[in-house]
Amino acid sequence: MRIGFLGTGHIAAPMARALARDGHTVTVSERNAETAAACAPVTDISIMLPLGHIEHGGCPLPTTPATSPVAALFGAKNPIIPLASETDLAAYFAASTVLTAALTCLIATSEWLDAETGATGEAEDYAQTLAASYLAALPGSLAESRAGLTYPKTLNRAMLDALTAINLEPTIKQALTDMTAAMRGPP
Repeated sequence: MRIGFLGTGHIAAPMARALARDGHTVTVSERNAETAAACAPVTDISIMLPLGHIEHGGCPLPTTPATSPVAALFGAKNPIIPLASETDLAAYFAASTVLTAALTCLIATSEWLDAETGATGEAEDYAQTLAASYLAALPGSLAESRAGLTYPKTLNRAMLDALTAINLEPTIKQALTDMTAAMRGPP
């Protein structure tokens, strides 16, 4: 299949590399109106929200329309999430920022652990491996898994109580709502 990209940045470049490795002919051009006009008539247009790790697989891909060629191109290695409409992409784009929140928590944890133990480097490796291995083997839904960790009078419960005291969940939900509204623009 011949595939074209109008410019590549830190997200489109990994997509183009992955497609080329899979044997597709990939053409990349500069981003400008003249180039875009030269692409007409385009036979398939897909709108999706990839992240940079798409080329390694496992990257969830919210996509519209649901019948787009994205599934044929990336679905073997990345889960496709068909969306009812293009406006839903804004909510998924906002939700992708949870990675920043999670990484911020892991950085704070590794910096604290390093200060407590002096285990430079090992503290970050521990925090990263702890999160990655637990998420990879998640024993149920996110809520069930958290409930399984946060029994009364445990350290995990104490952490949840501390996060609840600073209104973490409502703050995250409001930030996501605000970001989504800003991307969607006025009704």
